[in-house]
Amino acid sequence: MIDYNSFGVVGGDRRQIALAESIASDGYTVYAFGFDTVDFKKGVIKAELGEIAARCENIILPLPVTADGKYLNTQYSEKKTLLDDDFAEYMRNKTVLAG
Repeated sequence: MIDYNSFGVVGGDRRQIALAESIASDGYTVYAFGFDTVDFKKGVIKAELGEIAARCENIILPLPVTADGKYLNTQYSEKKTLLDDDFAEYMRNKTVLAG
């Protein structure tokens, strides 16, 4: 079920960590993907990409989205997320914000 007042922060660096925590401190539900080694402040929920797509209307991608033209920029995760048709399908019908 989509929560129209929730945000998914997908990948990135310290700027996206600060952004996720800032949005959460404003009272919104924030789900984060690609931050396996980060201990977020209260209000940010770590989630898989599929869960974020299922729950969030608004998805924020990192800047830059990719460092190599192939994988999502996820500095705080060992997992590689391919930017392919499957990734694009998760973004379908969402408000996607990126640099």
